[in-house]
Amino acid sequence: MIGEGSHHAQWKHLGPLLGGPAIYLFGNALFKRVVRGFLPQSHLYGLALLAVLAVFASQLSILVVGTLTTLVMVGVAVLEAVVRRRAWAGQQSHP
Repeated sequence: MIGEGSHHAQWKHLGPLLGGPAIYLFGNALFKRVVRGFLPQSHLYGLALLAVLAVFASQLSILVVGTLTTLVMVGVAVLEAVVRRRAWAGQQSHP
C-alpha cells in the first residue's frame, strides 16, 4: 500500500484500512461492556466516523484514507483517556 499511496482507494485496500479498526473498536467495546458494565461512547463515535469515512473512502487516495483512519483511532484513545481521567477525578473528590 505504501507504493500505491497516491492512487484512489479500491475495495481491496479499504477492507484492511477501515475494517481492521472497525472490528477492533467493536470487539473492544463489547469486551468493556461485559467486563466493566458499560459501552464506551468513544468507541461508538469512532465506529460512526469510520462508517462516514467508508462512504467517501473510494473517492480518496489510500494515503488519505490511512491517515484519516489513524486520526479516528487517536481521537478515540484521547476521548477515552479524558473520560476516564474525569471519572477518576470525580471519584477522588467525593470520598
